[in-house]
This record gives sequence, structure tokens and C-alpha cells, in this order.
Amino acid sequence: MSSTLSLLFKTLLALSDDPQLAGARNDLLEEASNEDLINVINSSSNRVFARKDNERIAATLLDIIAREEEGTGEVKDESEQIVIKVDSEDDELPGSSLSA
Repeated sequence: MSSTLSLLFKTLLALSDDPQLAGARNDLLEEASNEDLINVINSSSNRVFARKDNERIAATLLDIIAREEEGTGEVKDESEQIVIKVDSEDDELPGSSLSA
């Protein structure tokens, strides 16, 4: 992980799970480049999570993909604090190909 990506990841993590810091984290996410966001997601997915957390992550990603395919491009998380907008220009998410 590059030092820039590591700093971004650590900063986002420090701003996470605190409703009072959600605005600052959202601002930083909005300012990050698409490449940086993809790298943060990829770095995050390399971590080991508890089974229930893996289920929540998978469900959230699947909801985003389903809404993207429906063309709405908008998903609200369970806490209703964050609205995630997805551009639906492409039929496929980057890195979304699956192999059996």
C-alpha cells in the first residue's frame, strides 16, 4: 500500500463509526479520486472480518449492484446516515467479474 493510500485509509478509518465525524469522512470520500476509492475498497476487502460482518458487507455490495442494474443509482445504508450514489454509465462494476 502506498504511503498516500495508507494515509487516506487511516484517516477514513479514524473518522469512521462516529456520527459526529460522518460529515468529515463523507467530505473526504467525495474529494478522493475514483482510483483512490477503489484502492481503499480493495485494501479493506483484504482484511479478515467476523462472519456476520462479511454477511453485512456482501449484502450492502449486492444492494448497490442491484440498484445500479435497476438504474436508480442510489442506496441508503441501514443507519440512514449515508446515501451512496452510483453512476450507472457502465453495465459492470470495475473488478466485478467472478470466476468459478
